Amino acid sequence: MTFEDYQVWGWSFYALAAIIVLGVTLRITLSWPLFLRSWLRVTAFVIMAVPWYVQGNAGPMAPAIIISFFEALTLDLESWARAGKPLLLAMAGGYVLMLLYWFYARKQVQEDAEPVPARTEPHL
Repeated sequence: MTFEDYQVWGWSFYALAAIIVLGVTLRITLSWPLFLRSWLRVTAFVIMAVPWYVQGNAGPMAPAIIISFFEALTLDLESWARAGKPLLLAMAGGYVLMLLYWFYARKQVQEDAEPVPARTEPHL
């Protein structure tokens, strides 16, 4: 098998595991408050879904959280940012989308909660 075949198999198993973890996260957080539930779901999705290059800016890719973790273990505090910056940018984007969803959902709830005006026509 070539290296590319191992990459495809590795990413396939990782994608399956990520889908299972995200499904369990969605199921566990169903009864949680909206703020906590949304925050955890966005964080879990971003951590599972953002890949980054293992070496430099080319070559094989791995989850950005794993690269950041292992680069931080090398005690070079600036090297974690190579994969950490895209991860943080993706989280910031996810949180912005989450806030937009909250405002939209809040607007829908307020529109649904408006009382219906009473009928002024006389009943016959």
